[in-house]
Amino acid sequence: MTVHLDLRHPDDYLNSLRTVLLKWRPDAVGDIWVDVSALPMQGICSTLAAVREALPGLAVRIMYTEANEYFPTKKEAARTEREPLFAMSQEMLGNLIPKHFGGSSSEVSTCLLVFAGYEKHRSFGVVDELNPSKLVLVYGRPGNEQLSWRLPWSQRLHHELANRCPTASEIVSTLDPLESMRLLGKYYGFLFADHNIAVSPVCSKMQCVACYLFWERYRDVQLVFPLPVSYLPRRFSRGYRETFQFTLPTTAEVSTLTQSPL
Repeated sequence: MTVHLDLRHPDDYLNSLRTVLLKWRPDAVGDIWVDVSALPMQGICSTLAAVREALPGLAVRIMYTEANEYFPTKKEAARTEREPLFAMSQEMLGNLIPKHFGGSSSEVSTCLLVFAGYEKHRSFGVVDELNPSKLVLVYGRPGNEQLSWRLPWSQRLHHELANRCPTASEIVSTLDPLESMRLLGKYYGFLFADHNIAVSPVCSKMQCVACYLFWERYRDVQLVFPLPVSYLPRRFSRGYRETFQFTLPTTAEVSTLTQSPL
């Protein structure tokens, strides 16, 4: 069965996909496989929410295939201080906060956790618009040794953000969602009592899976997706390498994997 859905409107996309999936009940058996390799961040979260809500009794397996070549290349990144450079998109359009992932907010301060990737304009844009009182920059540690240069490069791209507000920085794997989820749970435990918590996945797809699971555990958390003015198709990653598989923990397991609030 082929279904065409519009990811430009994540709430409509989620509701439409959920309606389609509900038609599979009660006959659906086995596992649900979701390939996130080509999905944007809001698409990953909306798809997982629809699957978990429509087919809660089935195991969900995530597939992610590494690209053979990512942009910018190492050679391109070396000249970023001399000329403008974009990865897959250009300029910041605005923040997308789907109603489904809007969380709850109050008059208290906001702590924003940004999974900082390689598109500086999007990270800076989400910080500028949310204007948090506390900021946590979470950098990705590539699993592929050939891409290890991307971690210090991302840190250099974002060093100016430390002057915007009180800032902490962390490093987690780009491929292990559980590591990212535990980190988010730790900060939630420290800050939930007197801060709104917002999370913005701008780095890896598997880190975005962790952000979804974190939201599933704590529905008061807000997920924020900074959108570019336009994408640059010629700058999309090319080819493929290894394929990784991750089974989503059940709702009960998610609760045990995150630190309980203090």
